[in-house]
Amino acid sequence: MYGIKQYHIPIEPNDSYKLQYVSIDQQNNLLGLFECKLNRETQTAYDVTAIKFISGYSPEFSADMYRFFVDVMFNRYCINRIVCSVIKGNKAEALYDKLCARYGGRIVGTFRNEIKLYDGKLYDIKYYEATKDECLPLLLQVDAYNYRSCLEVCISG
Repeated sequence: MYGIKQYHIPIEPNDSYKLQYVSIDQQNNLLGLFECKLNRETQTAYDVTAIKFISGYSPEFSADMYRFFVDVMFNRYCINRIVCSVIKGNKAEALYDKLCARYGGRIVGTFRNEIKLYDGKLYDIKYYEATKDECLPLLLQVDAYNYRSCLEVCISG
């Protein structure tokens, strides 16, 4: 069963401690899911998750990710700090590193052997942190459809 990923994602009845948003295309096909746990006292979003259900690059999924961070977490819910992670070696790790370098986040550290995957092996988890006062002004210099294209240009030059 290694070739098939099955998801069981319970939908929360309200936003008291978790945000959940889906990404859909123009034909209403499900592209992915964004969610995070909330600590309303510290205005922190933890365990930020982005799951893409399709293969390959999707401009709409990427735009929805931008909107989830900027419009939903930073603006609507007034989140001041975002904490997220990636499994070391995941293809998304390089993208997360570039996003942090360009848009004001930082790599906090790596926990060794933190998660066991379907293959039965233990993997390291890299943690990131982004604060609204550092990140949002940089994100507002771009938009939902060009923030990724700015990564290489803005980092290198």
